[in-house]
Amino acid sequence: MVLLVAKAHAQSFCASDGQPVPVQLIERFINADCDSCWLDPDTPQPGLRAAAPDWIIPGGLGESAPLSAAATRDALVRLETLKKSITALSITVLHKVKGLWGATLRVAHGLYLADYVGAFIEL
Repeated sequence: MVLLVAKAHAQSFCASDGQPVPVQLIERFINADCDSCWLDPDTPQPGLRAAAPDWIIPGGLGESAPLSAAATRDALVRLETLKKSITALSITVLHKVKGLWGATLRVAHGLYLADYVGAFIEL
């Protein structure tokens, strides 16, 4: 029982509180077929004031793709929203973050439970 308690205390809470406010959003889209695309040195890296979510696009290899376990249809929807097509193994889209009348964005996640993690996003 002590082991379980110690393991539970090792999990942490993560929040964006106190972090620099992002001024740039870098969305990186990677095809699930390309496991080496993660290592591409030409992929833009976020600076101190940038947020960089990575999207994994379902690939042509289906469930046999190296990154298929992390691929989501949401990535395809996001690309469509941006009016971008899947023309390469990876795509990077840069956005300048514009303020919303002094509004702030807070992102946090809680503890893991049964392969799920709770998320909280507040604008």
